[in-house]
Amino acid sequence: MVSCQIQRFGPGGLEMETAQCVLAPNVLYQYFFLITWFVLIAAFFSNLCSCFLHLSEMFFWRGTYERMIDDCMMPNRPRYQYVFKSIGAGGRELIQVLMGNTHPVIFTRIFDELTFRLVTKASMDVEVIKNQFAAGSPDSESAAGDKLA
Repeated sequence: MVSCQIQRFGPGGLEMETAQCVLAPNVLYQYFFLITWFVLIAAFFSNLCSCFLHLSEMFFWRGTYERMIDDCMMPNRPRYQYVFKSIGAGGRELIQVLMGNTHPVIFTRIFDELTFRLVTKASMDVEVIKNQFAAGSPDSESAAGDKLA
C-alpha cells in the first residue's frame, strides 16, 4: 500500500484527493513470499525427519550393520558384529562415512584390519585382567577396575 494523489473533476473544478493505492508488484511479491514461507516450513520438517532417521541409524546398530554387510558384500563374521556393536555411535558414524566413500573391496580390507586390531587388543586386555586376579596381588581389584572402566 502506498499513498496516491488522485486528480478528478468535480462540481467545483479540479479536486485533489489522497488515497491508498495497491501496486501490482506488491500483490505478486505477497504471493511469492507466502509460497516461500510454505517451502521453508516444508524444508524444515524434511530436515528434522532426516536428522531423526540419521540419529536412529547411529544408535540402533543392527540395521546399519546389516546394511554394511549387504552394501560391501562382506561375509557376516562374528568379530565384525562384535566390533561394530562395541565401537559406539561415533565409531559407527565414522564407519558409515568410510563405507560410503570407499570402494567395497578397499573398505573390506580396512575393516578386516580394524577388527583384527580391536579384537586382538580386547583379548589382550582380558588376559591381563585374568592374570592379575589369578596372581592375587593386593592391588589387583583396583587395577582390574581401572582396566574395565
